[in-house]
This record gives sequence, C-alpha cells and structure tokens, in this order.
Amino acid sequence: MNLSVCFTDLSKKIFEGTKYHASDEEIAKLAANIALLRKRGLERLNCRLMDGGRKVWDTFSEHNFATTLLRYHSEEYPINYEPSEFQRPPDFKVFIGGVSYWIQMKRSSKLEEENRHDKLVAEIRRGCENIKVSKFFGLDLSEDFKKDDIKGLLSFMEEHASSSNEDIEFCFPDAESQKAAVKFWIPPKTNLAHLTLGFDGGMGIVNVTGLAEAQIKNSFIKAASAFEWDMDLHNINLIAIDLQEKDDIDICDAIFGTEFDFFQGDHHRWSRKNDGFFHNSDFQSKVAGIIGVRRKEQSPVTDYNLMLFVNDNFKDRLEDMNKLLPFSKIIYHHMRPSMGNGYF
Repeated sequence: MNLSVCFTDLSKKIFEGTKYHASDEEIAKLAANIALLRKRGLERLNCRLMDGGRKVWDTFSEHNFATTLLRYHSEEYPINYEPSEFQRPPDFKVFIGGVSYWIQMKRSSKLEEENRHDKLVAEIRRGCENIKVSKFFGLDLSEDFKKDDIKGLLSFMEEHASSSNEDIEFCFPDAESQKAAVKFWIPPKTNLAHLTLGFDGGMGIVNVTGLAEAQIKNSFIKAASAFEWDMDLHNINLIAIDLQEKDDIDICDAIFGTEFDFFQGDHHRWSRKNDGFFHNSDFQSKVAGIIGVRRKEQSPVTDYNLMLFVNDNFKDRLEDMNKLLPFSKIIYHHMRPSMGNGYF
C-alpha cells in the first residue's frame, strides 16, 4: 500500500475513534503530521495517538506541539518524545548547541464538549442548582459512571456538602465500589447561590472568577514535578500549556502573582502579590519559563501561536530560550495584560 494512503487511513481511524467529524482537510493534515513524526523518530507519539482513550485530546495537543518543534528545527537537532534517560521523563527533549531543553506539556481543557462524559456532568451541574450550599465542588467520574447513577450522586453530595471540610475527598458510593470522587470548598471571592461545579477530572479548568487562577497554577505544579533537577548551563526546563480560551489575566496571575491596584499619593499604581507559580520555592530554580500555546484553528489538528512567560530568575537565559521556538511575545513579571486586549 502507498505510504500516503496508509497515513490517511490511520488519520481516518484516529478520528473515528474520537467520534469527531473531521473534514478532508483535517484528515490530510493529521496524516502529514503522522508521516513527519514517523520520519523524525517520534513514532511512539503516533502510537499514543492511535491508542486513543480518555486523554486523546491531550495527546492531540502533544502531537501538534511535536509537529511545531519538528518543523522549526532541522534533523541535525535531536528531538525526543518521553526520552529514555529517566523512568518518568518529561514529554520532550530538544538538544540545541550543547543545551538540553526539557519540556513538560499540560492541556488546560479538552476540545470535545458533546461527548457522554460532558452530558453527564452537565446534568449533575443542573441538579446541583437545587442544593442551596454556597460552595464549589470538584468532581471526577470513573468510566463506569452511568446516567442512572446521577440521582444517587446528587443525594450523596447534598448529604456531605454542608458539613464537609475543605480538601476531604468523598468516594461515591463508597471506597470499595467507587464511581465518583467529590471535594467541596468555600469560594474565595464569589458568593454562590447553590452548589457549583469548579472542575471535574475530564474537563480540566473551568473559568470561574477566583478559581481559574488556582487551577492553572495547580497544572503548573503538577507539570513541574517532572523535573527532578535544577536548571544549569546545560539544561533548561520549560512547561508548555495549551491555553485554549483562558483569559490572559488569569494566566498571568497564576504565573507571576495576583494583580492588584493601589494609590501612592495621588498616583494610581499596580503590583502583584507573591503568590504566583514562579514564587513557589519548590520550583523557583527548576522552571525557566512557561510556553503558552493557543490554537490558530478550532480543530484538533492545528498550528499554534506561541508566547513565553519568563521566570525573572532566568532572564539571562532568554537568548537560549529564543532558540527553541519562534515566540510572538515575551512576557515578564512587570507586564500587565489588563492594560490592553490581552497578549494574543
């Protein structure tokens, strides 16, 4: 069989497994990306995409990002997916001019919204409007959670929501036959009329005032755990995050610290709290920057707009970081997205 036909058939099969109705153009573009990754030795990532599963949209993001790297760098620069140096390696390693760039990728939300999981969550959210408890809840549904389980889960949540302490996880119906995990917490800024969804295990970040910042920051913390070494002259650690439609203010607050306004004499000024990810003492010396990627097309197969949020501790490595990708914008601690229309 002709190789191009083979890659096209693979592309069709991948989309069929997701129930996403891909256009001919999307099928052709994914086939070309699969061929490129195979040619450059990243077949493992192709296999991961073909395996599908609940995290298939995360894998699409990694696949797009890998394609971006490969197209920007010639074959003289080795690019590896989940390199074999470590038992639990970061997602990507790129070697340029004696420097190893280690990249861990996170995806802030998933593309597909009309699948079985989302419909279950939507019904649960509607049911919680009748639970008059002013708290957020976090929800993670197992694959065997069914529509028939919703009524019992809502009763379970109503029973535990009022008296629960923060960060206690409840197993529904119990730990031995768990179908869902639920947490409750009091909103930091928002007065809620009823029990309200903050996040669920499939959806990722939900843009609720005062909550998105915390969840984005938590994504960075999880990603940074991949780096078991500090930065040095020969190693640069970076996190890449697929931002989707996330607000630039939430992103900057999560990375650099919460923005606030104040008056100094007659002058209106602004600053940031020291609560951003780059202020976390566990990761200050481990992460040089965060690569923000946004889709150019609303499609699973897309090119990216790229920006770089720089850790002030590693501004002196900016020249090296600029060798990795063509960033359209470099963002520092003192820059304020709320002064304009954002960064992208």
